[in-house]
Amino acid sequence: MNEKKNILLLTQYFYPAAVIASKLYFELAQDLVKNGYDVTVYTSNRCHISEDEIPELTEEKDGIHIVRFPIPKVTKKFVARFIQSYCLQKRIRAQFRREQKQFDAAIVCSHPVFSYFLFPFFKKTQKNMKILYWCFDLYPDAIITLGGAIGKLFHLMRPFVSRALNRADAVVDLGVCMRKRLQAYTSVRNETMTPWALVEEKELRPVSLEEKEKVFGKHKFFLIFSGSITFGRDLDVFIEFVRYCRERGLDVALCIAGFGHFADQLKQQYHDCTDYVVFLNYCDETELRRRLSAADVHLLSFEDRATGCAVPSKFFAALGVGRPVLAAVSPESCIGRWIEQYQVGALLRKNEYEKPFQFVKKMFDDPDFARKTQTNALDAYHGEFSREVVVTRWIKLIEETTND
Repeated sequence: MNEKKNILLLTQYFYPAAVIASKLYFELAQDLVKNGYDVTVYTSNRCHISEDEIPELTEEKDGIHIVRFPIPKVTKKFVARFIQSYCLQKRIRAQFRREQKQFDAAIVCSHPVFSYFLFPFFKKTQKNMKILYWCFDLYPDAIITLGGAIGKLFHLMRPFVSRALNRADAVVDLGVCMRKRLQAYTSVRNETMTPWALVEEKELRPVSLEEKEKVFGKHKFFLIFSGSITFGRDLDVFIEFVRYCRERGLDVALCIAGFGHFADQLKQQYHDCTDYVVFLNYCDETELRRRLSAADVHLLSFEDRATGCAVPSKFFAALGVGRPVLAAVSPESCIGRWIEQYQVGALLRKNEYEKPFQFVKKMFDDPDFARKTQTNALDAYHGEFSREVVVTRWIKLIEETTND
């Protein structure tokens, strides 16, 4: 890099919002600054869809210039994302018209939803700026998969989405299943950059039974579902699987350390399962490290119909602490393929519990197998998915596109 390049990062959620995506974007911005880039962030003044405002509208943090735009508080969560996205995009357009600073590249995230509708405007106002779209959640597909009248309505957007995405200089997906969906819209350059884990262990961390008991309770083998509980997640299959294991003599319990729209509903739904289901609340990163490492196997779920609309970040969180995964996902999904490729777990399909049961039983009975599977997970993470690996790919993409 011969000269300092100006990078714009556009996201609805950013520091200090307690949202996984906002923390990833913050870490990306920090690393870009460390590598000699001038980074400006355009974001909202909301921590999440309906939470309190962040009072400071401008802030310098770790060399990052943060500009926050006020957007309204909307209590109805489904419509909130669209109203807030419209308001945020409107304010960003106004800021761009006033903005004297020229940007070399803009990393545009998929929140706010439909952020790609800014691309034609960006190309008109700063035609030399390269647009790099990081797609965490693919809209309108995520809504179309819901079906019904709302799905049909959003299906009408597809031609307009295609026109907008074709103004990007690169589209960054989370894996081949998402790439397949994106290629139905655009043929621009594509790259894969997965979200890294917030907790990254350099080496396997042994967990004593005493520490496990402090975190979870008095069961010998723990499965954990940790993180947001939102669209596309079905946790019933995990309850059924735990029952299947316990009926066959394994002292397996389930920890649900979730937050999000449906977390409170789950607590009510499973209130009669307290003998083998533990609910934990959101925690800070110090406690999160203990919690993730204390579990034997991590769980994740994503409905088959939504394959490619998103990729659960729980997969990378598990590998980041060297823990295998039981995934209730399609075998054709990115995660299904990675589990097979790196030998880091098993698929969990509804009413098909014997194969994952044998995997858990072997993890339970065979310490050497458990250690090998954990090593596979950590090696795969540091080889393909770590913060260092992904940020290096981002820098390569920025340099290649801005030097064209």
